[in-house]
Order: sequence, then structure tokens, then C-alpha cells
Amino acid sequence: MDGKLITACPACGCRYRVSERFAGASVSCKKCGALFTVRFDAESAETGDGRPVPEAQDIGVDDHLLVLGKLAVKFEMASPSEVEEALSRKADLAEKGEQVSLGDMLVTMGVIGPNQLNFLLSVQRMKETQQADRRFGLIAEKNRFVTPEDLQEALRIQKEAFLKDRTILRIGEVLVERGLLSSQQCNAILKRQKALGDEDFDIPAPPLPGTAGDSPEAAEPALAPPAEGVENAGADDPAQTLVLKELETGEGGETEEAGDDAEPTQTLTITVPEAPAPAPPLAEEEEEEEAAEEPVEAGPGSAGFGGAPGKLKSGDIKVRVSRDRMRAELVCKGEPPPGLTVRKIRRMLSKAGVTHGIVDDKRLGEFLEGASGGGPWPAAEGTWPKPGSPARIVYGFDPDPLKTGAHKAGGVVDFGAGGLTGPVLPGHVLAGVEDRVPASPGMNVLGKPVPPPEEGPEAPAPVLTCGRGVVLKDSARVAEAASAGRPETAFDGRILVRPELVIGGDVGADTGNISFDGCVIVEGTIRTGHVVKAGRLVCQGIGQADVHVEGDVVVLGGIQGAAIRACGAVRAAYVRSATVLALGDVMVEQEIRDSKVETAGACILGTGRILASEIYARQGVEAGQIGSLGAKPPTVVVGTEKRVKSELAWIKGQVAERKKRLKTLLSEEKEREDRVARLQKQIGQLSGVEEKGAVEKSAVEEELAREKVPARRERLERRLWDINEHARETRNVLESLYAGQDELAEEAMRGKRERERLEREVDALAEEAVRVKEWVKGRATDPVLRAYGMIYPQTTVIGPGASLVLKEQVSRVVVREVREPGGAAEMRLSRML
Repeated sequence: MDGKLITACPACGCRYRVSERFAGASVSCKKCGALFTVRFDAESAETGDGRPVPEAQDIGVDDHLLVLGKLAVKFEMASPSEVEEALSRKADLAEKGEQVSLGDMLVTMGVIGPNQLNFLLSVQRMKETQQADRRFGLIAEKNRFVTPEDLQEALRIQKEAFLKDRTILRIGEVLVERGLLSSQQCNAILKRQKALGDEDFDIPAPPLPGTAGDSPEAAEPALAPPAEGVENAGADDPAQTLVLKELETGEGGETEEAGDDAEPTQTLTITVPEAPAPAPPLAEEEEEEEAAEEPVEAGPGSAGFGGAPGKLKSGDIKVRVSRDRMRAELVCKGEPPPGLTVRKIRRMLSKAGVTHGIVDDKRLGEFLEGASGGGPWPAAEGTWPKPGSPARIVYGFDPDPLKTGAHKAGGVVDFGAGGLTGPVLPGHVLAGVEDRVPASPGMNVLGKPVPPPEEGPEAPAPVLTCGRGVVLKDSARVAEAASAGRPETAFDGRILVRPELVIGGDVGADTGNISFDGCVIVEGTIRTGHVVKAGRLVCQGIGQADVHVEGDVVVLGGIQGAAIRACGAVRAAYVRSATVLALGDVMVEQEIRDSKVETAGACILGTGRILASEIYARQGVEAGQIGSLGAKPPTVVVGTEKRVKSELAWIKGQVAERKKRLKTLLSEEKEREDRVARLQKQIGQLSGVEEKGAVEKSAVEEELAREKVPARRERLERRLWDINEHARETRNVLESLYAGQDELAEEAMRGKRERERLEREVDALAEEAVRVKEWVKGRATDPVLRAYGMIYPQTTVIGPGASLVLKEQVSRVVVREVREPGGAAEMRLSRML
């Protein structure tokens, strides 16, 4: 038996041990699903004692050909029994230590020829490419990089290239070559696709032809495969037509798709005008001197203008330059000398070396008019160097209408009106990326350059990302509204525009439960026992209701007994006997009482209080009062990942429910297919009976027309009546079978639509999980409790590695987890300044 060497998947780097005789064979990666060619490095051999190379696992080159047998049957190259026989022989050889692919075994048995095997392999590879390209296209279209028409054209080019000479093109390559997609956008999509592919959210693959997935209408005529020995079939060859049908309908063996997509990483630049260049120094004016000027004198301890401030005397006028040489001043101890003019002052400044930033003649004239007893008069101001500013996103709407960033100063929270940004129309510019402004040097009053402060490493340019209702333009540098609605930013920075639903009163018996994928504005309250699902929610109050919101929840009044799950921030006047789960900040004006709050952001109460509640806040807690003498002591957990973990667990549970339903749908489709087959068999049998009855009826009618004997005519007429009765009964049964067949076809269509919906939901949930994980990675925890008022005894404070139960009453303290080098973590109290 030949030895095994090491090969690696070029897409994800996963390493495998493969028999060396399979060099050059095509295999699929078990981790990411990518198809690649087996190649070996010089250092890839196993160790001499047969120990496997670390981190390498076995792989069979036949893995991606497991559906080759079904393709062979589909194209009528082999019968099911021949495929079963080939699989049996393959298994026997595997027990003896010899690995043979299913395709090679079919060729060895003489079932198919080499050209037919190549044909099947090319169809299989094309199917794998299409499977991976399906999500690539969805991501490109969702991010508004391409239009559905662009995708259809790219798919057409992809299919034509395959049918012409078996060339397999990736849809990304086609879009880039046609100039519809940039290389950066293509790489960003592949990165996102890979991130989604790593998630454990597998969707059951649709059934293969001839199984539960085929609806009664999907049956295709069996067309001839390519003849053995024919290298390339013509464009109108029947086999080519069948391959095209395979590629269009998605039938045939489907493999697990190799995901590789990432949120697009384009940037957008809004040009900022550069600072104007410093004006050139004024030329010295030539004029006839009316009086002799005294020379420049250096004061005590002075080095003139080159060191300490220099002094120039002209009568009682002095020019004084600051130590940093960024300012020059005129000083006059008494009345200005006779005949002193603005021109002479300019000449004095020039002789003192002051050439830049000199004030205008009007200001110098004002100095002459008020010089008597006047203090220092500004004569010149240097141009200060400008530090650079990083690239940033500039919004055309308020991205933080809840003012979640306004609570950081001394515990003050802005609970004024807010929570909504005005509606926009299609084409409204929502945001753009402003270019980085580099630092610029300055110039002192002596005309010397002043270098700007040193800058640190350049930060990466911010990336505009968008969701529903928003389109990226100008090479993804500008975000515009694609539909009318309310703009907002999601927890992970995506810009959205949601449609709007306004409910004039309460959500109650008159309205029923609310489910709207947009911004729901309730002018009243959400009453007890009702369910509201929305993209964003603004209301006056919430009773004992169940609320699920993709974005922010703004309650102008209070939350009483509700269960709220929000992927954004939650803001309310008070929270009592409720459960609030949020990814963003939870901001409460008055109090949180007898409640449970979990947030991946901060829990902010300003001067409000926390009573008899459990608070879990990843970004810390700020409150005016925590606990009381008569209430149950509260528990505050800071720096916790509980909310993030519960959100990911909820997403996984939702995925599991949909996958379970998908399996049920597949089982129902299989059962429905069996029923269709039985109906078709019955219809075929009864159609034969009906045909025989029609032939017999025609014969009896002809005989009756010739018969003249009354007795015989009477027998023939009774016979004809029996034939007609039997035909009527047969027709009734056939009509019932046809009706049943139509009903099964409708069931199949409904099942298909439900399956597609569930698959889309699973994809959306997988993307949501990736966004949550990426968002959390970019936000450091802040395990700090800040109390601007009193913390009462028995309050429990828990951090990531330590906990503390307060034994005495304290006020205006910060509770923070501290870990000394080499020591254990502990919670420490410090007084607020």
C-alpha cells in the first residue's frame, strides 16, 4: 500500500493525510466545503515510524463524489442496481486497504466510459460551484453591490461557459471581469461567506431528483447522455440541454455549500477643503524717513529675537515677541512719537523680523489712536499647526436619538424628548465617509515653519454598512435611503430605514397583536396579554405584554410586568416587575424595582434607584441609589457576558426549531411523493380500462347498427348500457384521482414556499449571530459600578473574577474589580471626587 502525505485546503488551511497516488485529484474540504486539487509539499511525508503529522486528518478523495451514482442514474448511464454493485465492490476493496472512487469502479465494471465519467464529474463540480455562488449572489444583492439583473446575466455567462467547453467560472470572477463588482467588494463578500460558513447552522439539503423534493410537475423527460468517445457535445446536443436544465432547476447531487462571506469593507470619502496657505510677508514699504530711528537694543538677559523676547525702540514704541514666537505685540508707555504712521510701524515690525500674520492697517491705526497708556497691542499672530483628523462617518440624521452617549458626565442622563428621527424619502443622503485630514505645519510671526505634532499610526478608515431600506453609492462612500421611512443605526452600526406604522390608541382588543417589520409608533399603551413584534418600538407605556424588537424600544412612560427582548437600546421612565433583555444600553429615569435586566451595554439610571432587582450589565452600572433598608437586597453583576450568551443561545434555539421543521417538511415531501406515485399508477391503470371500454363500446355500436333481429338488438342495447355505466363509474374515479393529484401539487407548492422561507430565516439568523460576535469583539468590558448616591448594606456586586457583599452603608463610591500582578482579583471601593 502506498504511503500517505499531507495536503492542505487553500481556502481555510485545514490539513489532511491523503494517499500519495491521489496527487492531482479533486477533493472537497470537510471544514469549509471548498473544492481543491490535491498537492503535496516536500516536507509533507509522515514520520518514519508511521505516526501521523499533527493536526492532519484522514480524507477520502471520493467524498465529493458520493452523489455521482445518483447523477449516473439521473442521466441513465447506470441503473440503481449497477450503482449498488459498484458501491459494494468499492467497500470490499476498502476493507482490503485499497481505496477506489465510485467513478473509477463504474468505469472498471464497464458501466460507463472515461468520457462519461468526466462528463459526470464536470456536472458535479459545476453544481458545487453554483451551490457556493448562491449565497455569494445573495450577499452581493443584499448589500446593493449588484442588481438581480446583473446576477442573472452573470449566471447566464457562467452556464454558457460550462456548456461550451466545460469551463467552470465563479460568479464573483464574472462580475469583477464585467466591471459590476470591485475586487475589494468581491473579497469582502468571500470573507463574510466564510464567516457564515463556520457557523453551526446547517440547512437540510433539498432532496435529490426522484426523492421527496421533486414535485409532480418537476418530472423531466429522460434525455440521452453524451455518447462514449465524444469529447465535446454540440451546443444543441440533448445531453447539453439536460445539463442546462440541471443547472437551472438546481436538481442533481448537491453538496454542502462552502460559505465565505463577510460584511463589505468599502470606504467613502468626503473631501474637506485644505487649510489656506499662509499669506506671504508684506513687502517692506519704501518711504522717506522723516526722523532718525534708534537701533535695536537687547534688554537685560535677552538674546534679541533669536532667543528671549527682543525689544525694539522707536521713541516710546516697542515690539515684543513671545517666547514661542507665535505672537508679536506693540507696547507704548506714553504718547506715540510725533509723525508715527502705520507704514512706519510696519517697517519697525519688519526690522524686528516680524513678517507673518501682521494685523491689518485698521487695527494698527486703532493702536495709534489709543496708544496713550495702552497695554500690549496685538500686532501679529502666527499660524498654529493643525493636527490631523482621522476619517469619520458623517451622518445626515441623528444616529443616537436616545442620547445613549449623553450619560457619561457625572451621572446626568438626558431624559428629555427624543427617540425618533424624522422620516426620509428615497434618495435622501443618510451618511458619508469624510476623508482623513493630514496634519499641516504652521508658521510663527518670524516666518519660520512650525512642525505639526507627531501623529500615531493611521487608524483604518470607517466602513459604511447598511441594512434594509438603504443603498450604498459612489463606490460605497455614500449611503442613501432606498425607501421611505425612519432612519436609524442598528447595534452593530448598520444604517437602516424602516417603514412606519402608527397606532392611534392602545394596543388592545381592537388592534389585536402587532407584527410589523418596521417602526411601530403606539400613541397609547400596550395592554396586558398582547404581543408586539417590530423593528423598532415607540409607545407611552407597556403592561404585562410580550415585546420582541430588532432595534430600540422607547417607552415615554413605564414598563410594568412586561417581558422585553431588544437587539438595540431600551429607554423608559421606570421598570417594575419586568424582564428586560437588551444588546444596547438600558436607560431608566426613575427606578428599576423587582425586575431582571440583562444588557450587553450599560445600565444607566442617573439619579434613579435600583431596588430588589437583578442587574447584569457588560458595560457597567450607574445609579443614584442601590438598595434600601426595607427591600430585598439587589444583585449587580458587571462585566458579564450573560446577555451575549443568552442572545446567541436564543438564536441557536430559533435555528434548531426551523431545522426541525425543515426535516418535517422533507419527510412530508417524501410521503407526498409516494402518494403521487400511487395515484399515477392508479390513473394509468384506470386509463387503460377506460380505453378498453371505449373500444368495446365502438364495436357494440357497430354491431347494433347492423343487427336487424329484435332479440339480439335488445341484448346489444343492454350490453351497451352496461358499458356506458362502467365508463361513467371509471370516469368518476379518474376525476377523483385527478383532484387528489391537484391537491397534492398544491401541498407540494405550499411546502416548497415554507421551506424556502425557513431557509431564508436560518440564513438571517446565522448572519445575526455573526454580527453579534463581531460587535462584541470590538467592545471592551467595563466591570464598574458607580453610585452617585447611597448603596445600602447586603447589596451584592459581582465582577468577572471577584464578588463583594457590602456590610455597611456607603455613598458616592465606585466599585471596581482590581487584579494585582500575580494575585487574585478583588472588588475595591473608591470615593468619587
